[in-house]
Amino acid sequence: MRDSTSSPRFKLPVSYTTALIILGCVVTYFAVGTIFGGDSNASSDDEVKTRPPFIVLTQRVSSEVRDVTVTMRGRTEAGRRVTVRAETPGQVAELQAEEGQMVQRGDVLCRLNTDSRAALVEEANAALVKAETDFQATSRLFEEGFAAETALRTVTAARDAARARVTQARQELQNVEIKAPFEGLVAETLVEPGDVLSSGGACAVLADLSRIIVAGGVPAQEAELLTMGDQATIEIEGRAAMPARVSFVSDVADLRTRAFRVELITQNEARLSDGLNAQATIVAGNREASLIPRNALVFHDDGRLGVRVIAQQTDESHGEVDFIPVTLITETNDGAYVNGLSQNAQVIIRGQDYVSAGASVAFTEKG
Repeated sequence: MRDSTSSPRFKLPVSYTTALIILGCVVTYFAVGTIFGGDSNASSDDEVKTRPPFIVLTQRVSSEVRDVTVTMRGRTEAGRRVTVRAETPGQVAELQAEEGQMVQRGDVLCRLNTDSRAALVEEANAALVKAETDFQATSRLFEEGFAAETALRTVTAARDAARARVTQARQELQNVEIKAPFEGLVAETLVEPGDVLSSGGACAVLADLSRIIVAGGVPAQEAELLTMGDQATIEIEGRAAMPARVSFVSDVADLRTRAFRVELITQNEARLSDGLNAQATIVAGNREASLIPRNALVFHDDGRLGVRVIAQQTDESHGEVDFIPVTLITETNDGAYVNGLSQNAQVIIRGQDYVSAGASVAFTEKG
């Protein structure tokens, strides 16, 4: 018979025993942390509550009426640029003007071969002489009662048609000379002797430099400020500043640059050439503006330009931050003029990049 006292009746496996020991250790760790760690959490919360607020520097600003200016870079262009074309077909006999040459109104630029045009004039003149003779003879017979009224009307119509053919033939002969429609510079010749032009064929490009245009592009927000007739000043290196006015503002943006074309026009008393680089300052009215340091300008998360200000003061040196969108009017050596701020607004000029709307801060006002 087996002796029951020689070994225990029940014994746990070794793995179960190990798991129970680990569980006991974990429970003991969290219990001790709960009992002895409560005071440290409370002290941490107290530390956050007593932490001093962020300190910023502010400046009070006032508003004044300021000219709204738009700066534009562009190039000079001729006041007019016209392609001079033939009014009758024909072969080019000779060019009578060269590129870069100044011509007067009526000067011949290109001459076509006359071909049979002179003969057509003679033929038309001969036909007119016959028509005039028939008209005079029929008129005498009508006065004497030997010709009907219908016969008189027929010869009258024939005479008038002959006169028209003479005028047409002479005009065709004159059109072999392609003339300058105004005083200007021959910017480009488009044909050579021997070329054949159809009616409307291009002979040369004529540029009117009595007035000059400065054309450039401005962003949409600046184009909206401009109106026809706004006064401007044009500056070209090595030349004195010249007055000008806005003559054109495009309603459609350039597909590549997204800028809107603006043209300024002025009398070309300085005899400027086509294609010079120029800078223009345009005065687009005036409005209330406040002078602030350039570094006070910040961008909102949605891309709007603005400044951060002390909106609500809790006491003499503490307040709440707010974001105010502004419109940039112009920039000078003293700072930036902006529109959109109230009188005596308290603008944050140092530390504005480290606070956001709604934050409570301590502030020191710049003296």
